[in-house]
Amino acid sequence: MAQATCAAAHSVCDNVDQTFSSSSSSSSSSSSGQDSSQAGNKPVQPTTASPTPYRPSLDFSGLRKQPGSNPPPMGTSQSLTRARDAAQAFNKFSSKLYDTLAKEKPAENLFFSPLSIATVMSMVSLGANGNTKDEMDTVLSLKTLPEKNAGLQALNGILFGEERTYILRAANRLFANPSYSFRTAYLRLCESIFNASLRGVDFRNPVAAANIINRFVEEQTQSKIKNLLPPSLINQNTVMVLVNAIYFKGTWRRQFDERATELKIWYQPVSGSRSFVSKSTKMMYQRGSFNYKFSRELNSRILEVPYSGDASMFIILPEVYNGYLEVEKKLSLPGGLNQALSGLTNSTLDVHLPKFTLKNMKVNLKAPLNAMGMVDVFERSRADLSGIAIQANGLYISAALHEAFIAVDEKGTEAAAATAAVASARSMMSSPLFNADHPFIFLIREKSTGALLFMGRLVDPTGSSM
Repeated sequence: MAQATCAAAHSVCDNVDQTFSSSSSSSSSSSSGQDSSQAGNKPVQPTTASPTPYRPSLDFSGLRKQPGSNPPPMGTSQSLTRARDAAQAFNKFSSKLYDTLAKEKPAENLFFSPLSIATVMSMVSLGANGNTKDEMDTVLSLKTLPEKNAGLQALNGILFGEERTYILRAANRLFANPSYSFRTAYLRLCESIFNASLRGVDFRNPVAAANIINRFVEEQTQSKIKNLLPPSLINQNTVMVLVNAIYFKGTWRRQFDERATELKIWYQPVSGSRSFVSKSTKMMYQRGSFNYKFSRELNSRILEVPYSGDASMFIILPEVYNGYLEVEKKLSLPGGLNQALSGLTNSTLDVHLPKFTLKNMKVNLKAPLNAMGMVDVFERSRADLSGIAIQANGLYISAALHEAFIAVDEKGTEAAAATAAVASARSMMSSPLFNADHPFIFLIREKSTGALLFMGRLVDPTGSSM
């Protein structure tokens, strides 16, 4: 029985290889007299690549863009509207996934990239049919998205296809068994919507195959994510590993003065009680103008710390030291996050933020996605991925992994993970002090689309991993 392994990674380096080999497709199509629509179901076998040295080997034999399939230019209002609709859909998924993961480990740090996870699972859903597709699109909040493929294409193009004053890059790749025949229509969709390139890998050597995939991820994440995929998840039945890597690096619009950073007390709640322990941690400080509000609904202070460009970090700081769990419950309600992040006004504040790094933030996605209703795609007997390959009987997702990294300091933020979200709220009042000396929820958002690039919870700034 055929088996598919799906892995999600998060980040990208400065030299992303997004070149696609389609010259062979043009010649083969023209010589056979077939147009691209007739070639839509033609099977494609990826070229096998030697494990070393690492050289991307791309083969899109038989693939050509459909006439008239190009989206509107990324700067047009139509494209931006589609991108915002897609971002809203992914933001709903992001909120539900955060709620699911937060409940699993209520007393620990949390950081992940729902955008990266949604990208990989959306690539899988492009080849799903029947109840499998229905479940996936429901969980990803794509069922009600008008012009789904065009929206996803517009969002991907705007987020990762425009020059910015901060770094936000992504790479998608399909690592595939060269002896398997994949549907050209599916590969064409992955290429046109997500810029996903194809590379043949010999999965009969699990260690060598994992090394190829992990080296790609490591390069794209500036070495922040290493050894994402263990060889134990690869075997002779592996058909394809779908990978997304995202990298973000932004400097604060107004940087913190390193000379003002000093050791302060961090108040960390003790799980299952109302008591807390105090720890020393490095706290950054600056006095300045920030967008801010006090939310009566959440009993929390909400602060926007902008990066240079059109992205910001939002911090939701409960008034009560152990109040973050109650805040998370309210944020999980429909529209909760949108409401929380809207209505901020400019205020002069004394801001104290911890300097922290979270790494090795790993998530096995099968259980949380199952809990959210995405079940069939992980079951060999029920999965319908007939849109991916010709011989699709028994094709299913055997594993889905995620790992993320973030470092916050006086200059800005570096993150090997990405997510998207939009928020709105009503109640607000100002305060002269924003002292983040106890657990809080934080997010990074791109403004033009409203997409949440990252989501997280800081419980212990002195602990680097989950």
